[in-house]
Amino acid sequence: MKCIFIKKTDGKGFDVFALRDFRKGEIILRMDRSDIITKKNESKMSKDDWNHVNFYGYKKYFRLKPPEKFINHSCDPNSYDKNGILYAIRKIKKGREITYDYSINGVENWKMVCKCGSKKCRKIVRGKFSSMPAKLQIKYRPYLEDWFIEKEKGSARR
Repeated sequence: MKCIFIKKTDGKGFDVFALRDFRKGEIILRMDRSDIITKKNESKMSKDDWNHVNFYGYKKYFRLKPPEKFINHSCDPNSYDKNGILYAIRKIKKGREITYDYSINGVENWKMVCKCGSKKCRKIVRGKFSSMPAKLQIKYRPYLEDWFIEKEKGSARR
């Protein structure tokens, strides 16, 4: 059953919306992680391709495909990606945009100006989870992927 849809919106490009209500903790979608980025194919990737990648391990990436390619960042997200599965953080009503925080599980040193419009907007989104405010790191801890938790344990031992 199709439960989300992609729609072009003014000023933001394509967005992903709920076709039905989702309960907190419910699976929204399973990401297709088949397009692995390797040394062989990374040189052929465009800037747009690099803007639409996600992690499946430390410094291991896959290219996002629709619909997950079009899920926007929010500083007050209603979903999170854990091990390739997108879950609802809270109840999501039919017709609402699906968003997640790009900094969760982040290990890369990048930043972008945020345009999410949330009351909780951080204005600048940074690629490293560790650059997030401590309160947010604690809040997001349950949403971290297994590989990220293992990497952080290893960093703490050093």
